[in-house]
Amino acid sequence: MNIIATAIAISSNSPAPDMAVINVMQHLGYSMNFSKIEMFCVDTINNSVTIEFTWQRTSESGEYDVYSAQKRIGYYFKGDIERFREYFKHNKIFLLDEEFKKGFSNRFMLMFDRVSDVRLWYSSINADEPVFFMTAFHSSDTGRVLTERDKNNMLEVTRILNSDMKAISESNEQAKAIRQNSEIGVLGLYKMDRFYEECGRITRGASENDLELAVINFDFENFYKFNRIYGAKEGGRIMKLFAEWLMEKGPERTVSCHIEGTDQFITIVSFKHGTALKAEIEKGIEIFSARAGEHDEFPIYVKAGVCLFKYGDCIGDAVEYARELKRDLAVEGNIVIVGSN
Repeated sequence: MNIIATAIAISSNSPAPDMAVINVMQHLGYSMNFSKIEMFCVDTINNSVTIEFTWQRTSESGEYDVYSAQKRIGYYFKGDIERFREYFKHNKIFLLDEEFKKGFSNRFMLMFDRVSDVRLWYSSINADEPVFFMTAFHSSDTGRVLTERDKNNMLEVTRILNSDMKAISESNEQAKAIRQNSEIGVLGLYKMDRFYEECGRITRGASENDLELAVINFDFENFYKFNRIYGAKEGGRIMKLFAEWLMEKGPERTVSCHIEGTDQFITIVSFKHGTALKAEIEKGIEIFSARAGEHDEFPIYVKAGVCLFKYGDCIGDAVEYARELKRDLAVEGNIVIVGSN
């Protein structure tokens, strides 16, 4: 059997890229008697490794099946991901051995320990790209020796798999762009669901750069009275100004959302140890107030509940705690900061 020619035919005749990946993995696993094959996506932007597709032999019947619905994702230190990519710049194939694992963090090596039956790892696209794919071949026969012909066949079929994975990725990026447009609110800030997705990026960056983290819940005191006096148009202008001020902080260390239908905003921010956070928030609110202008009949007051938390803490709990703190404030324009514990 010509493994490569058959893989090309299978990929070409599959109705969609995801089915092509599934069918080609099944073909290669059957042809070369592997117990499992996994397709990984390495994202050097978000420092993540995701298992995209898993094919494996079923234990009951000895036949073959594909499990592709449940993705598994792990986030790692930037140094680990960069080292991983540097290796693939010079090698398309590597053995999972103790020598290779040297230099990675303990957290990253745990990933290798969970796949101790991997015989070879392959990458067959340019690892200079910010996102690239690799394939892991598992064998229950740990003493199995692969010939050069076996390796060449695996590499060529991996190229076919990666081509299909890129097609899937491009399709997903288009769908993601459409989805993201629907997840931006009228003020230009994220809606809640997308906000929580972005929070992971901020918290991981804080962990890697030894920064502290805080959730801030901003609320305009009695804003319904402001709208009644100055009108909805002026109220809308004030909300837009506040959203613009939040977006000035930059995406590297902060992400914000507006709770639609309210005058509340939630921000997650990372900052250096020793930062006078309360003073920084007060300064920022003063800048915003100056831009908003004078409203003598009913001045603008902003409350802020701030919850300090650590990487690994539940973000949802920190957000809710910040909201509770803000609700309990009795003094207009006040700011309270506490830890999550």
